[in-house]
Amino acid sequence: MTSPGDPRLIPALEDDFHELSTAMGAAHASPEQRLMAAVLDDACSIYSHPERARSRSAQRLLAETEDWVASDEVSSRPITFRNVCAVLGLDPMAVRAALYQRRQHRPLAA
Repeated sequence: MTSPGDPRLIPALEDDFHELSTAMGAAHASPEQRLMAAVLDDACSIYSHPERARSRSAQRLLAETEDWVASDEVSSRPITFRNVCAVLGLDPMAVRAALYQRRQHRPLAA
């Protein structure tokens, strides 16, 4: 099992974002880490599949997710992209790069 700062999590992001929340679901992860891993997992899924945003509400969710991932906000609010990455021991720039690369290499929806 991987720990929050384990560098193997970045390749997991590149291959299958769901693996992150699975890896963080281990008994050694705190409830806060598991929650933040689930938030990041959900954001990765939304960000990686823009073709699924067909309804107005889905398009709004996609736009909010894109803004959240792009934000460099550091505040007392715990669920900012940078804070989530910090709690999980991930480099925000590396996560963004993996997300961008994954999105660019997805086949277009028919």
